[in-house]
Amino acid sequence: MLSEINNSFGYTNLTLKDVDFYYGGLRPLVEDSGEGGSTYNTSRKTEIIDHRDLGFPGFFTAMGGKYTTSRGVAEEVVNKVADYLPGNFRVCETSSVPPSTGNYSDLVSLIKDLQKKFAKFNGELIETLAFRYGSQSYRILEKSKPEEEFYILQNGEKFYESEVKFITNREDIRFATDFFFRRSGVGVPGLLEEQEMNRLFRSLGRHLGWNQNQIRQEIKTVKDRYKIY
Repeated sequence: MLSEINNSFGYTNLTLKDVDFYYGGLRPLVEDSGEGGSTYNTSRKTEIIDHRDLGFPGFFTAMGGKYTTSRGVAEEVVNKVADYLPGNFRVCETSSVPPSTGNYSDLVSLIKDLQKKFAKFNGELIETLAFRYGSQSYRILEKSKPEEEFYILQNGEKFYESEVKFITNREDIRFATDFFFRRSGVGVPGLLEEQEMNRLFRSLGRHLGWNQNQIRQEIKTVKDRYKIY
């Protein structure tokens, strides 16, 4: 990838020393043996297997897909399960019911409505939460303060204390790496500055009931994730 960037944009000579952090993910792909070795189209395919013919009626496997198509796949699976189970079920409403974060018409209208309801809060806080959490911003702001404490991420973004509280109360966070890389993403832009890191960990410790020894260990574990070589 570094070679591709250097060749594509020119006048650069990026090396591993310039990389702060990287990550990747794995998910099952539906392979068609007749399409060669490319994964571009493969990664967008979905397949739902009914194991009835193998002697497992009512057992289904959903394969492939991606984040943007997951609700469509879920609807198809639910319909197949409903057809198998005895009784009458109403039509799956996934395609018409917005997710918990998406119950609004557009971002501008959402921000205006939030500003009316939380008039004492500054616009940057409201806009940031609206962009990150959509309609769940109402729930977050209801338990926020007009003068909200925040932490500066490596890319300059602000991450607010109310976000920390919201995520730690709702998500299954056992380790700091859960919070940094899987639940909030605060660690994805890169390692936080030492002062911001310590402040954020003090907050995590309060919300998650960690003692000082555990906080020190969790800080070390997070820092170790940034060691590329």
